[in-house]
Amino acid sequence: MNIGLFCKGIDIMPDWGYPTVVYEGGFSANEYRWGKSIFVHNCATMDRSSGQRGVGSVDLWAPGENIKSITCQNPDMIDGGKQYARTLSLLDISEDDFYIIDIFRLSGNGQLYERYMHSAVGSLTTSGVQLKPFENEFDQRLFFENVKKDNHPKHGWSADFHVEDYFDFVDEKRDWHLKCTDLTFDSGAMIADMRFFGNRNYEQYLDHELLLPCVITQKQNNDPYQPAIFVQVIEPYEGKSNLCSIERITTGIPEEVVVMKISTQNSTDFLIYNDPYNQQPVEIPEHMIRTDAMVAFVRIQNSSPQYIYYSKGTYLSVDGYRFDNKNEKNMVEAMLS
Repeated sequence: MNIGLFCKGIDIMPDWGYPTVVYEGGFSANEYRWGKSIFVHNCATMDRSSGQRGVGSVDLWAPGENIKSITCQNPDMIDGGKQYARTLSLLDISEDDFYIIDIFRLSGNGQLYERYMHSAVGSLTTSGVQLKPFENEFDQRLFFENVKKDNHPKHGWSADFHVEDYFDFVDEKRDWHLKCTDLTFDSGAMIADMRFFGNRNYEQYLDHELLLPCVITQKQNNDPYQPAIFVQVIEPYEGKSNLCSIERITTGIPEEVVVMKISTQNSTDFLIYNDPYNQQPVEIPEHMIRTDAMVAFVRIQNSSPQYIYYSKGTYLSVDGYRFDNKNEKNMVEAMLS
């Protein structure tokens, strides 16, 4: 369930790579196990378990013109798993820019759920959080350092990774950023440094470990099998963010349904992610948007609908226009202007 991202000429969400085996103990060393663990991947886990193996499935595959969506699920990855699903949508802003919606749904025989995210080598700034040094409660075999935490961050807090081309892959250096805005309800925010055992030259690994900034969204439930839903908006950009505002709409919307309004300089996007375990009609009063789809997207330009898209549904309506899925297609999309 890990994701990576290559854009703007660099690997901006790199995989960890093959775990190092140059430390004492080789394939049994803690450094090796750390490098293959779930904690160093852009992923989520329950009760800090390293995860379990199992056969998953792709439940949604809907590549449209302006938005492309996928859902993968494998409940067996967590103990007593009822839900372990990840939905990703990539939405174009222009020919060069885009943003990503990342939704994780977990439910298992545990109470502590955490979602981990890192970028490449670089620095990290945050907004909407008051982080304070926090006792490192991670197992000593997990190489987290400099842990800070805010138990009650502002809804919509964000972390901005300023990426460095540490390995000199690109001749022309640019002002690369990866910004993550968190829209998870009732969650805590943590940042930490992850120890990366590697450097430019293999023979120098033992002397030049790196620290990579990591963001952890934490959700503590009262009882086992309560669902945990992590919601993030991820945007790679150069120089200045293209997103003017990000809002999770909650009025009249069940918590299991994720509805967002995201604005750029040229358009406003409305996104709906239905509850896959209890799919239901959803209504957004603004622009009279209604649908029963699993995933839906409406782009507004100059106060009028410009593009619509939905998958696994029978209809979508906006501002008096109605688009029915008469032929029961996997995906419906239309340009209106």
